[in-house]
Amino acid sequence: FGAEEKEIGLYGNHLNKILSLGYKSAAVNSLYWSFLGGSGNFALLVVLYSGYQLSLSGSISPGTLTGFLLYTVYSGIGVAGLGKAYGALMAGAGAGQRLFEIIDTAPPQDLRQPIPHECFAKDIQLSLVKFRYPSRP
Repeated sequence: FGAEEKEIGLYGNHLNKILSLGYKSAAVNSLYWSFLGGSGNFALLVVLYSGYQLSLSGSISPGTLTGFLLYTVYSGIGVAGLGKAYGALMAGAGAGQRLFEIIDTAPPQDLRQPIPHECFAKDIQLSLVKFRYPSRP
């Protein structure tokens, strides 16, 4: 009971560390997805320009170019969806593994056994103890 302020401080420090890690994770995640989206759009523009040049030279028709671009975009969206699904699956597997570790951890002592009387060094005396429930008079 005497170390409550210390424990509150430790808990606050751990929360601040977790918050800091969350900020770092969000920054890395946003940079990654921004780079991925930007590079995908750049690649699409390069293919569009190359196809435009081929269309001007008569090698391919504008309809073939349009079909190719649509197939490419939809394929890219599908691959990105698979990547997100795999990431979510791995996060779930990690959380499940940690959950089973916690479940499999044995308690420090058998909680069904009573505490031996020798563990108590002194008698406990309670005086002037009053119980009050705010919702009742």
